[in-house]
Amino acid sequence: MRFSMSLLLTLPLLVTSQAPGSSLEDVLEAAMEEHDIPAMAALTLRGDRIVDVAAAGVRVRGEDERVTLEDFWHLGSCTKAMTATAAARLVERGVLSWDSTISQVLPEVEMHNGWRDVTLEQLLTNRGGMPKPSPPEAWKRAWARGGTQAEQIRGYVEDVLLLEPVRPVGEYEYSNSGFTVAGHMCAVAAGKSYEQLMEDELFVPLGMTTAGHGAPRSRGQDHPNGHGKDGTPSRPMADNPAAVTPAGRLHCTIQDWSRFVAAHLKGVQGRHDLLATDTFKRLQAPAPGDGASYGFGWSVLERSWAGGTALNHGGTNTMFYCVTWLAPEKDLAVLVACNQGGESAVKACDDVVGACIRREQSRRKQPAVVWDWNATPDRRWIGPSFWANRLQDWQVVNGRVECVEQDPARPQRTCHVLTHALSDASLEARLSVRTGPIGTGGRPSAGAWSGLLIGAGGEHVDHRLTAQVHHVPGVDGGILCIVDGTGQVHIRRNDKPLRSQSSWAINVKVDKAHLPSLKSAERTSRPPRLRSPFEGTLEVSIDCSEGPCRLTVQAIDLEGELVDEVEAGEVDPELLDGGIALVSHRGPPGTDAGHWFDDFQLQGGLVLPYPERAWGPVLMTQYTLDESVLKLTAQLPPLGEADEQVGILELVDPETGEWTESATASMDPDARTLRFRVEGCDPAMETRYRVRLGDAEPHEGVIRASPNDELILGAMNCQKVFTGDLQWNHDGIWMPHRETVESVRWHDPDMLFFAGDQIYEGDLTPVDNRSTDHAMLDYLYKWYRFCWSFGELTKDRPTVTIPDDHDVYHGNIWGAGGKRAVKTGDITAQDSGGYRMPPEFVNMVHRTQTSHLPDPADPAPAEQDISVYFTSLDWGGVSFAILADRMFKSSPTIAVPGGEFRNGWPQAEGFKGTDADVEGAELLGDRQEAFLETWATRWEPGIRAKAVLSQTLFGNLNTLPPGGSSGSATARGAFPDPGDLPTDWSLAIDGDSNGWPQTPRNDALRSMRKGFAFHVCGDQHLGSTVQYGIDEHEDAGWAFCVPAIANTWPRRWYPPVEGDNRDPGAPSYTGEYEDGFGNLLSVAAVANPARSGREPSNLHDRMPGYGIIRVNLDEGDVLFECWPRWEDPSRDGAEQYPGWPVSFNLLENGDIASFEITDIPEGTSAVRVRDAVTGERILARPMWSGSSSIGLPGTGPHLIEFFDADGDIIEERGPVEGSP
Repeated sequence: MRFSMSLLLTLPLLVTSQAPGSSLEDVLEAAMEEHDIPAMAALTLRGDRIVDVAAAGVRVRGEDERVTLEDFWHLGSCTKAMTATAAARLVERGVLSWDSTISQVLPEVEMHNGWRDVTLEQLLTNRGGMPKPSPPEAWKRAWARGGTQAEQIRGYVEDVLLLEPVRPVGEYEYSNSGFTVAGHMCAVAAGKSYEQLMEDELFVPLGMTTAGHGAPRSRGQDHPNGHGKDGTPSRPMADNPAAVTPAGRLHCTIQDWSRFVAAHLKGVQGRHDLLATDTFKRLQAPAPGDGASYGFGWSVLERSWAGGTALNHGGTNTMFYCVTWLAPEKDLAVLVACNQGGESAVKACDDVVGACIRREQSRRKQPAVVWDWNATPDRRWIGPSFWANRLQDWQVVNGRVECVEQDPARPQRTCHVLTHALSDASLEARLSVRTGPIGTGGRPSAGAWSGLLIGAGGEHVDHRLTAQVHHVPGVDGGILCIVDGTGQVHIRRNDKPLRSQSSWAINVKVDKAHLPSLKSAERTSRPPRLRSPFEGTLEVSIDCSEGPCRLTVQAIDLEGELVDEVEAGEVDPELLDGGIALVSHRGPPGTDAGHWFDDFQLQGGLVLPYPERAWGPVLMTQYTLDESVLKLTAQLPPLGEADEQVGILELVDPETGEWTESATASMDPDARTLRFRVEGCDPAMETRYRVRLGDAEPHEGVIRASPNDELILGAMNCQKVFTGDLQWNHDGIWMPHRETVESVRWHDPDMLFFAGDQIYEGDLTPVDNRSTDHAMLDYLYKWYRFCWSFGELTKDRPTVTIPDDHDVYHGNIWGAGGKRAVKTGDITAQDSGGYRMPPEFVNMVHRTQTSHLPDPADPAPAEQDISVYFTSLDWGGVSFAILADRMFKSSPTIAVPGGEFRNGWPQAEGFKGTDADVEGAELLGDRQEAFLETWATRWEPGIRAKAVLSQTLFGNLNTLPPGGSSGSATARGAFPDPGDLPTDWSLAIDGDSNGWPQTPRNDALRSMRKGFAFHVCGDQHLGSTVQYGIDEHEDAGWAFCVPAIANTWPRRWYPPVEGDNRDPGAPSYTGEYEDGFGNLLSVAAVANPARSGREPSNLHDRMPGYGIIRVNLDEGDVLFECWPRWEDPSRDGAEQYPGWPVSFNLLENGDIASFEITDIPEGTSAVRVRDAVTGERILARPMWSGSSSIGLPGTGPHLIEFFDADGDIIEERGPVEGSP
């Protein structure tokens, strides 16, 4: 393990020359080219905030696979500071002391007397007398020794301690052996392995989820391979022996490494709870004595660019090299890694470090960022650098931004900057904006204000979540720097939560009484007396250069005169760390609008640029490829009439590699979508695409190649953002659902399915239904949150998205064929059936979510000219039937008057669910039933399986607590401990479920059974897997209702009796049941709400997650996986919800064979069976691998058609009859 001190001492003088405006990736590419390095990664920290990060190059020299920011890098001797930090945690708890000696901790180990009194501190500061190179014989045995890592470390320590010290104890000698002995002492004292010690003391507390031991490729091939000093690739698993792991064998992503470095930056400031401040300071101080200035795993140096002390360390296993520099006085750190060893690697990393330092120095001198909107057309969308709360509350008009909302019920409208944020570094910043009331003639009012919100969120909060901060204060809500209508300036806290809040929407009035002044804020001028509402400039100055920050806010009128000023000293920098937003609260009395903003400026070292966070004008793409027809929808924001509204879809030509225009589309004026169609595409070929709109940055993605052997479907539904207990962080707001998105990405599904309720109409913000235009913008505002969260998944794989009731702003909808829902007598519009929202609104929703689906099977619109989308999609060897469960369904209130249904729940005393099976009640409707029947018995070449995708389960897997008569009762149910289920609940009779109406439910299942189709759905907020029954249990297909992404309203399956014929050891709620309507269900697994023991419990106790469906195309095997949101599927031992995975073969998927035939013609790929008398199609199926017979129902007579792989008939046989 090599450590080059001479280069480290001269590092700050080495700087790579770069062109102005070059990116960090450009810096890496230049260093790699100059020094012939395969790949590099670099990261710059300000405090605990990453201000720059990039990776470039290839994992293996000579190959094409490029590194990413998810790749692991070997840390070599940078492990030493981590070992010392873990030791410090033990010292603070009294497990060890710095003066603990080797003989005290390892009394049973035979050792030379010279080691007996050597202390832990001496070992960790390279002053323990240990040898610099590992002793030859001990090193030889380390390579040869087998066993676990712990056994190898112990064996090496025992070998080293038999030798005598090479240097007097107390003198400096850099030594890997010393750190290895120290690491072993810590592990023994803690009673665990070194591996577990680091997990418990460092990796888990710091969130270093990717940290591990050994070569990066020991964790998989999707990581860099090492290279020797001559650039030759090493063996993938090559590394130093496990015996010296505490001195230099850890790996992780560069971001996780920065978590450790950030802890040391913040720790000496007393702003990190991993260790006490004095302990951090001790670790970073040079140990007394002669030799190098070395602390606990850190070289301690003086550098002018660092403002004094700089900490440094490098590390290599001769196949990787990395280095980090920390400047605690500047709150700055740089980390660089590469996948090659030797002098060229050291020089390359030195160059990049120097360039990063210079980049950060120059950034502090950058000119102000200015937005004036003079060149922006009039429109609702503020621009790619902003997110407005809400969309309908803001606009650009005449070259300035306006907040048009001033209603007291909608306070504190915000417009967040996406591309810049404030850090908590020891620097300065100046922010300013011109502002004033939109209307004229209003009176000055202290109850109306405008200005800036600063410090919202922070590094620990995703910027997309922070962008939602508005209306009410809450934890991580930031600081308000505002000027009210009277000209008075205020510095008020927006991070003190209100006590009473809804679990659905923030819907309270807010005034200054809810926003306490910052304690240290003092007015430094006389209160102004204005005759008209304030107009002018609000200026915010922040100075954090000398410890606690000073915050000054000034109001300056249009003539440049100071109107008011407030200063606050001793401000905690963490209050200022985070997002920046314009804020408008109400408007002057006598006006009907809020405030305008112009000439918005940000300047100073505290202002961090994040250009990659700009979003738009293409916000999301979704596509399907059905046979050879590509349909792709690009979602846009509300553009103005003067904006470019014609988009271009370009595909990469497979022969030339050049971008080629393939289609154009104009923006839909309501849905704000571009809808492209391209014919003649090859499903077997992966193709890059991009959507261009004018001169804006193109939106790129990949048309995924159809899989060959296995299709993996990722299924999600029900995206709730907020469920009460508001906090403006990940403990209170669930978007952007990073855990779910990252986990689904890890599974790398070939295709996605979103089963409905992509948005909830009253989620976080109440419904805005003042007009159809308001409702459309309100929907888009919430739909864009979905796009922001999941667009990174949909851009690279086919996606089926279907709306459910909440998407069309109508919870519990019975579409009744599309008719208008109107109140009739005592029957509410809700219960009358049909759509409450106008047809143009419903169609707008359909175009945003379903316009990329294959053309409808029957395109005739429903009543009111409402569009339909039920269709089939043939891709990846699977044919999918896509249904609209709600569109044609009858209202139970109308169809079953005797049940006295209210919002789907019977209120008639003693009513039985079986009595609801009445003639004429519709579920899918005639048109969808005909489509489903045809689809199920159609078999095209290449199709190896069939699946139905719809909103909800064909059953009512739900129960109610004692006394409950509607769904609200189950929502209020308690969260028991796992396994502690109540037994006094009753079966639910919920007309919103597809357990009703029963007869058309069974008809649909019979059709699905003919194609051996399985079912994937959502809606229930209750992950479950069942096998349907029609005439008897398990005579129809399997179904997977996937758990909600996040939900407020968890259903529960607590049946009053144990299930029949359940598997041995299975929970009591599994097995064979009749639901509340008498439908047959065989329950295999259910993810019931329970105390999860995970925070936030408000999210996790409701059992959120997602489904993964794996279809083996050759053998017809299907695997349902049900994953909790909190689980990392890449983790060894990762666990699904109890009861999963569930597997079955498609031949089990509703097989009702009475007899079989075995003489199958050679070359048969699929068969179809008809009734020989009526001609009715009875079944259609492929011949899966290992299948040598065909089961036939009844006694016949049947006609059988045998097809080859091209879809041509090999043989027609019949009539075929079986024995009765």
